[in-house]
Amino acid sequence: MNNAIGIFAVLIVALSPVPFGSNRPFFWTLWGMLIGLTGLVYFLQATRSFDGLRIPLGRIRIPAVLWLLTALWLVVQVLPIGSFSVVLPNGQAVESATISTAPGATLLMLVRIVSYGLFFVLALEAGARESRAKTMLTAIFWIIVAHAGFSLLQLTQFGDTILGLPKIAYMGVATGTFINRNSFATFLAMGLSVGIALVPGILSAKLARNQSAMDKVLVAFLYAGGLFVITIALLATESRMGLFAGAVGAFVVLLLILKQHERWKILIPAAIVLAVALGLAAIWTFGQGTIERALTLEGSTEGRMALYEQVWNQTMDRPLIGFGGGAFSLYFPAYFGPPLNLNNFWDKAHSTYLALFSELGLVGGALPILAVAVIFGRVVWSQVSSERLSPARLAAVGAILTCAMHSLVDFSLEIQANALLFAVLVALGLAGSIKLQEKR
Repeated sequence: MNNAIGIFAVLIVALSPVPFGSNRPFFWTLWGMLIGLTGLVYFLQATRSFDGLRIPLGRIRIPAVLWLLTALWLVVQVLPIGSFSVVLPNGQAVESATISTAPGATLLMLVRIVSYGLFFVLALEAGARESRAKTMLTAIFWIIVAHAGFSLLQLTQFGDTILGLPKIAYMGVATGTFINRNSFATFLAMGLSVGIALVPGILSAKLARNQSAMDKVLVAFLYAGGLFVITIALLATESRMGLFAGAVGAFVVLLLILKQHERWKILIPAAIVLAVALGLAAIWTFGQGTIERALTLEGSTEGRMALYEQVWNQTMDRPLIGFGGGAFSLYFPAYFGPPLNLNNFWDKAHSTYLALFSELGLVGGALPILAVAVIFGRVVWSQVSSERLSPARLAAVGAILTCAMHSLVDFSLEIQANALLFAVLVALGLAGSIKLQEKR
């Protein structure tokens, strides 16, 4: 069953980006149904066979409770438990029998939160065996390479389209099968950390029968080629923060790898110099658009700060209970105004943290953030205190850092394909940490 779950998780990661990043209610419910039915079969089979779970939920008690509280708060938001009102800036009073001002949107967010949590648990159980976790990571890496390569083909050979359909935005840049280039950049950036995390295991593995040292070198070059394709596609997105967050996540993974070497005091400075040199060369050769956008950073920063100020003003109108999960795009227009460009339609907060606070309140919005922070601390501590490198733990560290940074100024984790990939990578890293603790 765990092998089947591992295959299922990898297939979800491969297919969920294809329909526009699954950023539509139809796909939210579709993947939610598939994950729910798979989870039901899995747990029924575990009960019938008396095998139990490879990693009991008690081993992830704190993040599990925080995620459950998030789901329960969404349920409370849609219950008709009284009369609630909020006065909008134009003086209009909105009355509702539920805490949520948009209960339908909140129910859809509940579907996503529950499906992400269940998907995380399924991936956690599949990752309990280290060899299976490594196989899943390898498959995920090459899936991301395939998406990166396909995005470059769409951009250069297929008329700059999305699955053969004309684009409505982001002309001349790589978006893959996503609508938004920044969301696609986060997907690619997580792939950088996964690829780098896998390389040490390839170089240190014992030679198999009929395998020469040159064969191992060729495999390492193959992975380097995959990382190169991801990097070029990431530069082609022209996403400034996507590139920066991905570089930081990947570089921290590299530092954790080098720290295990006895000559780390020499290797780490050398890696810094080499990474900066290669990065500048890649940006200069393939990232002219990114350079041009970086030069206009000051103007866009002023606009973002004005946006964040208005989102915060909205949050402060209901700081404890929020406007309701998924309700941001319905009520932010009442708070939107100059100095923001009135010709633009702002349906996202462009900061996942602020979006959570606006929709769930300051306390409710902090719950999923704390859950990820607890897991991050556990995985990092497990890796730095271990003498063995774990691809799963390294990939999880890189993915969390990448998404945590990019979520400060964008909404990539609000796109379902990214959230599902993130859930798998974090689950595999946590599974590796738990199993290491059990061995100790």
